[in-house]
Amino acid sequence: MAEWQINWCVERMGARYAGLLAHVIAFRAIVVRSSARFKLGQDESDTSFGEILSALGDNALARAMRTQRD
Repeated sequence: MAEWQINWCVERMGARYAGLLAHVIAFRAIVVRSSARFKLGQDESDTSFGEILSALGDNALARAMRTQRD
């Protein structure tokens, strides 16, 4: 579990919770179509793209990003 999931609670939100809760709307939806899109950093500057790849190391995601960028 992520740290925010462990540490999150209504009490820590204070007065903000009531304001947000007033705008929550419950609904149901039927998905009639779905289309996957993969944005693998193609809009990043060369510098940012290089930093992202360096942080990822050599894994499947980094390889896919390099392939899509070329």
